[in-house]
Amino acid sequence: MKRIALLSSLCLSGLVGCHASTETTVADLSQPALSAQVTLQHMQRGSAPEPVQGTTPLLRYTFEAAAQPQLTMLPAQGDWDWSQRGELRLTVQNAMPWAVGLSVDIDGMGDGQHLHAAVGLPAGPVQTVVIPLQPVSPRQQGMQVGPPMPFDEPGQRVLLVTTVEGALDLHHVRAVRVSMPAPQAAQALLFGRVDTAAGNATLTQAYAGIVDAWGQYTRGSWPEKVDSDAALRAAQVKAQAEMAGANAVAGSLDRYGGRNAQAFKATGWFRTERKEGRWQFVTPDGHAGRQCGDCRWRAQLCRRT
Repeated sequence: MKRIALLSSLCLSGLVGCHASTETTVADLSQPALSAQVTLQHMQRGSAPEPVQGTTPLLRYTFEAAAQPQLTMLPAQGDWDWSQRGELRLTVQNAMPWAVGLSVDIDGMGDGQHLHAAVGLPAGPVQTVVIPLQPVSPRQQGMQVGPPMPFDEPGQRVLLVTTVEGALDLHHVRAVRVSMPAPQAAQALLFGRVDTAAGNATLTQAYAGIVDAWGQYTRGSWPEKVDSDAALRAAQVKAQAEMAGANAVAGSLDRYGGRNAQAFKATGWFRTERKEGRWQFVTPDGHAGRQCGDCRWRAQLCRRT
């Protein structure tokens, strides 16, 4: 019983260890000759793995400027049986200083046996891209879009693909294709191991505990974020004071936002009128006001008239 309790404790303390014990390698793209068959279309592969901080060396793959540069992984023989697998995991680093888009397609036997996932891969450190081996959508979790990605698990950054489309008999998986839709210039990524793992632990973890007791996103921080009931009450007092000030100002304005203290003839139309050597914007009720609009398409530029 003590051994069982210890194992459970280890798994709860870090999902990474549990994943490692259930992963099955599909291919090691840093050493492509050692596992599955890997074919390249409109792509170039580096000659040797490159050292990468925080993980084993990764191999550089360059997606050429073409309609659909593609990397295809095939089983050494026959088909893969992933019937006991729940997710596909790719170790990858975007070597560009900007985000890139990838398509991951998993093919089965026969018509209609296919899963598709679109991946937005941000620049930065190595990430584990996790693709559920079943159709999924944020709407299944009651959300229009999934939580921000990537998120941190112990020892790694995880990018869960929250939308997967299609249908696939996991007893017969024929190929995994990683492609980049029509890059306009060469784009380089560093790849490592590609594994499958049992269960859907990453999907569960991605949506678990993302909202705190005050209705805020737990995986982010910002200056106004509430961290206690006292802070929430203080924010309420501040907001009420600001509202009172706004209401006091509103009492001195007409229904169009014009200042009651500056009176003109009410014509029922917006217009301009010169008074005491100065042009004023006048509301239909006959009060001076201001209008703010875009005069140029330039960030943070607004001229008031």
